[in-house]
Amino acid sequence: MPSSSLEEPLDLTIATRVPSSYNDISPTMQAFVDEVNASSDVNLHFRHSKTSLKVEELVSGLEKGTYDMIFITSSYASDIWPVMNVTSLPFIFDDAEHLADKMRADGQLRKLIDEQLSRNHGIYIVASGSLPLEYLWMATKPVRGPEDMKSIRIRVAGTVESKTASNLGALPVVMPSEKVYEALHSGNIDAVMSYCGVIGGRGLYEVLKYCTVANFGAYTFDILIKKSKWEQLPENVRSILTEAGNRYEYNFLKTALEVHEADYWPHIRQSGIEIIELSPVEIEAFKQATMSTLDWFKQLVGPDIGEKLVKAAIE
Repeated sequence: MPSSSLEEPLDLTIATRVPSSYNDISPTMQAFVDEVNASSDVNLHFRHSKTSLKVEELVSGLEKGTYDMIFITSSYASDIWPVMNVTSLPFIFDDAEHLADKMRADGQLRKLIDEQLSRNHGIYIVASGSLPLEYLWMATKPVRGPEDMKSIRIRVAGTVESKTASNLGALPVVMPSEKVYEALHSGNIDAVMSYCGVIGGRGLYEVLKYCTVANFGAYTFDILIKKSKWEQLPENVRSILTEAGNRYEYNFLKTALEVHEADYWPHIRQSGIEIIELSPVEIEAFKQATMSTLDWFKQLVGPDIGEKLVKAAIE
């Protein structure tokens, strides 16, 4: 940790909408805040989800300076900052470790995303935490192929997941995770496209029956700051945030996987949810059915940069 260089600690705020029930995410967020506050140069004030922040409030708070930084899920920010859709593209990453490797600060994909966010939106990524891949979680029937998805009402978190669901013949429903349990329980939706943390953190295993395991997408959980704010910070403070961010990135997926294996997956298995492992042929059928999602993304951000982003993600 850099030695103190400021006469008075610099007050900064960071906000999130994720509740403390997400045991796979909350500890790493708190560890980042604690490490920054261990320095005598920064007082980082953490605004928790108990304030019931909406995604729009997080983003507007960042842009207006109400919050200096935010923790935000990439899929929730994808409509506002389209380049962030790349991490949610289906069948791009081999596994969560592959995604984490691509999103490290020195990775080509991360550099391309950061460049686009900075140039087009004035946003800088302090750190990026990668989460396990998104599976299909069903309340009504098992799914083994695209033909099983026809007319299923499926909750998705963002724009790219919505495109993927539509390309599979499903009817995507965008809603915040806190409303999903009741929607499943009441039959207003039939399924969820999500990573394991939402299932465990929201107790959705109580109202689900099947899980189809394949790479239908992914999230990152990022720490963002306005580029202008970052450049105004004293060099010592930037170093403190960068070092804490590096540890955040290193520990994020590791912590999530440990919590999932020790806590979430046991509850999921004990609930009786049937875990459906697909054959290579079945996975290829899903992959081919969702290829147009990649084409859509490239047009969304521009063909040239879109092609570069997809290539950097795959290689």
